[in-house]
Amino acid sequence: MVLLGDITHRVHPLAGQGLNLSLLDALFTANSIIKWGPNPRIIARELELKRMPHNHFMAHTFHTINHSYSCEPFVSWGHQLLQKTPSILSFLVEEASGLHALPC
Repeated sequence: MVLLGDITHRVHPLAGQGLNLSLLDALFTANSIIKWGPNPRIIARELELKRMPHNHFMAHTFHTINHSYSCEPFVSWGHQLLQKTPSILSFLVEEASGLHALPC
């Protein structure tokens, strides 16, 4: 069975990130099967140790962004912050893409 998207990752459907996280998990799982063989315990442990920290970070980030948009004073403040600190914006874009988190 394969589950993809927001059903697998309980994140706000902001920019389809549930699917992005699931695709990265699927790629990581495939590489783990190649590395460890079809051993569910090892693969589950690898996912927990190596993918879950990134997934939790992204879920909390999406929640925070979504919540900030529901608080009117913070919307313009958040946009101003990102405009003044492009390094934060670049970091968030890189994290959302998951490219740095690709399995080796």
